[in-house]
Amino acid sequence: MNKNKNVNIAVCYHKNSELIENDVCTPIHVGRILSDVPLDCMIGDDTGDNISYKNFSHAELTAIYWLWKNSNAEFKGLMHYRRFLDLSGNHNNEDYYNEYIEEGFNGKDFLNKLQLNNERIKELLKDNLIITRKEEDLRVWSIYTVRDHYNVEHCKKHLDLLVKIIKKDYPNYYKDFMKFLDGTKSYYTNTSIMKAKDFDDYAQWMFSILDKVEKQLNPYDKELVPGSKQARWAGYLAERLTGFYINQKKKEGNKIYECPAVILLPQKNTKFNDYNTYDQIEQKNCEDVVIPNNIDSTKPKVSVCIACYNVAEYLSKCLDSVISQCLTNIEIVCVNDGSKDNTLKILEEYAQKDSRIKVVSQTNEGLGIVRNVGVENSCGEYIHFLDGDDYIDRDFLLRMVEKADKSHADIVISTHKIFSSQTGEICNKSQLPHTLYGDNLNIYTHPDIMFVPCHVWDKLYNREFIKDFKFPKDCTGEDIPFWWNIITNAKRISILRTPRINYRFNPNSIQTQKRFIRGVWRNVERAERNLKNAPDFVKMYFCVFKKILVSHMRYRASNLISNDKEFKKEFEKEAKNCLKRKIKISKEIQAKCIYFYNNKSNLNFGIFNKLKAVFNFINCYYR
Repeated sequence: MNKNKNVNIAVCYHKNSELIENDVCTPIHVGRILSDVPLDCMIGDDTGDNISYKNFSHAELTAIYWLWKNSNAEFKGLMHYRRFLDLSGNHNNEDYYNEYIEEGFNGKDFLNKLQLNNERIKELLKDNLIITRKEEDLRVWSIYTVRDHYNVEHCKKHLDLLVKIIKKDYPNYYKDFMKFLDGTKSYYTNTSIMKAKDFDDYAQWMFSILDKVEKQLNPYDKELVPGSKQARWAGYLAERLTGFYINQKKKEGNKIYECPAVILLPQKNTKFNDYNTYDQIEQKNCEDVVIPNNIDSTKPKVSVCIACYNVAEYLSKCLDSVISQCLTNIEIVCVNDGSKDNTLKILEEYAQKDSRIKVVSQTNEGLGIVRNVGVENSCGEYIHFLDGDDYIDRDFLLRMVEKADKSHADIVISTHKIFSSQTGEICNKSQLPHTLYGDNLNIYTHPDIMFVPCHVWDKLYNREFIKDFKFPKDCTGEDIPFWWNIITNAKRISILRTPRINYRFNPNSIQTQKRFIRGVWRNVERAERNLKNAPDFVKMYFCVFKKILVSHMRYRASNLISNDKEFKKEFEKEAKNCLKRKIKISKEIQAKCIYFYNNKSNLNFGIFNKLKAVFNFINCYYR
């Protein structure tokens, strides 16, 4: 985007779509710093003075901020990749109408038809302070006031907080703002065009209020989880602030040019709401590619180390997902850990068909040893651990490697989908703290990275970085000391937020058995010993981790606890022992923990209390 353009209308994009641009309308990728797949064909809102990292909460406002701080244009404005203003006057009898991207569609022709050009904009702003969409009366389709509509569709407490701030810090506006909220008319979507000074004044006014709201919110509140509707609190409040702002300018005697909104849809017989969400980010179509390795072109880019123990029922789906990856220069190291079913036979059959598959078979020694053997028998630049009953999306390795190569990462952390072993349906998607964004993260710059679950299969590891770290022998919880070792030593960590790995949830898995549960307690002790000389803030995060882990173990062992009195006593003793070795948690970290906990009233950092304070594992990690 040329920041010195005479007219700068930012057209917001957050996913792949038809490119709409001309001399005045310029695409901008909002939230680029958080994006897994940057839209390289346009500028990002992560350049110059920016708040790209706030896109989870601020949505299109990150583009308004960018224009305010970085553009020297004489006129500035905002539109969305599916919402435009029609300045032609040809549809002035309509509040809004639909247009469709059909064969032969041309973005410049579309904008020309709407008269979104220098001459028309300058002409209209000679006599008008603001160009915006037509005012909407909620009574046309509902019984709502502006306040009612917000409280039903969004989070009431956010609007209540906004009202309190305006009453306290902007008393001159308070009476009119309350009248506005109790009315039924407003301007929505934050789309407008203004002269630069007016645009900057508007942005400064709006962001000064939103900043005060933000300071009183707990960003770890479970209602603000990134990807959820309510997470975009700032964008929704800004719509009401914008509507009020325009009304106030009208009240002061300024003229407002109101025009129809054009809703651009990809095809007929579709609805706008089908394409109006930040939750369903479209992924680029990937082709079969080989990412060059500058060190040795014959060396695989990734070694996928698959742990296989009695997984014959699921193994084909796992292997098929790996051999069909977009990234083709990989090796697949399958370690059969003494399986008693047809696992080894299936592995050998696949190895005959695909030369990238290497089969290592051993007596049953447990998952820790299996992972070590996988690494020892591999030679890729990067290592990925996969369990034989899970599977990965076709572009998983490609996207992970892109992240790793770009930032020279020691580790790339991903999210994942959880699917039911019985039905195959996706049950949940994991989340990462929204404070984690960009590349080159570590525990010192972004300590919340220690909130990331310790399982190893939704990460990618640089071989040189992890080659000296080993898994312990115990077959459950083996990832605990391994993870805390590497996360506290990694200098460069990257994040991939779009889930592309699929974890099988089986409530009757071997992890519910006594010997596996006992192995976890041993590995917690190992990890704690390794952290003996760690900084206090690391020990605080580990203390939180232990509390979440006890929740996990309580869930996994629920049947045993209910039916085996001796085991229940043992479990309670081990859990108390695990949680009593603690360090005082800072108020800041306690506040952050709301992100993980399902019930705020249960947030208790005292010694374990007869399992009553234990939280359901699924609700702790997944929403």
